[in-house]
Amino acid sequence: MLGIVGLMLGAIAPATAAPILTFGFTELDGSFDGVSIFTADAAPDTDGDVSRVVPGCGTADFDHDFTGGAADYSMTMTLYNITPDTAEAAGQFIITDADGDTIAGDIAGVWVRNGVFGFFNGLLDNVYFNEVGDGIFEGPSGGAFDMDFAAYAPEPYAGSIMMLETGSWFDLGTTWDNQSSLVQAAIVPEPASALLAILGGGLLPLWRRSRR
Repeated sequence: MLGIVGLMLGAIAPATAAPILTFGFTELDGSFDGVSIFTADAAPDTDGDVSRVVPGCGTADFDHDFTGGAADYSMTMTLYNITPDTAEAAGQFIITDADGDTIAGDIAGVWVRNGVFGFFNGLLDNVYFNEVGDGIFEGPSGGAFDMDFAAYAPEPYAGSIMMLETGSWFDLGTTWDNQSSLVQAAIVPEPASALLAILGGGLLPLWRRSRR
């Protein structure tokens, strides 16, 4: 486990790529099945946004109660090598806009426990922008941007992701749900080893937004 953490920290150091897209969501509904499956899904109190941060900039807004239509955020992880303080994890995420376009990819990384909080640091891989609707990623609460990023690199893309899970740890045999979870991520047109310093200080502003 220490070796895995060391490799992740080493990968973060030489951050060389600027993000093409970022996303973040607060007050997700975190659940654990007591065995190996953790999920974090949009709930009525969830707020978030998805932003294109290269030319053609735009932000798709996901405000309270956005889950009544097509728009959604969903993430599933399989946890393994679970200990009282750490767990490895791999899974997938998918973000759906107001008319069915999606951003989806794979996740892999490590959970670390600190008191009542679980912190996840991981990599994104095989990230695809799927133009199922009209190719414009439209927020259910307003805002939109063009999903064509071909000028920066061909798909799939990579990136990095952080999560904060509050209130419960992944104790085997103990199930829980409705636990507040937060996610923030950045997608880059580079291999997953090109991680982003942007995430290091990004959680605090996002958390403050969730308290508004």
